[in-house]
Amino acid sequence: MKYEILNQPNFYSSFVSPTKTEIKKLLEQNGWKIRKQSLDDFECSNDWAELNLVAYRTYTLLNGSIANPNKNFNILLDIFKAINCKFQMELYDENQNIVLENKNY
Repeated sequence: MKYEILNQPNFYSSFVSPTKTEIKKLLEQNGWKIRKQSLDDFECSNDWAELNLVAYRTYTLLNGSIANPNKNFNILLDIFKAINCKFQMELYDENQNIVLENKNY
């Protein structure tokens, strides 16, 4: 079932660990479609999300839009906590006010 995904980003996350490659593999193992977006970056999508996976020197970002945000924020949270990722996640409403956040450092 395809959900309506917002046109503006509402999900932001940063990871100290695992690496971009490990996050990509983790999402693939959980049924996500991954495609190369640029030389080093990836677009990660499923029926309810369109996220961009980008790495910098000391951290990795996974940001974009998720539909049914309260439910799907927790699905992402469970995926990353299951492998003990070191991360910070934030969810914003349509007015760009933070509504949920979680840190696992």
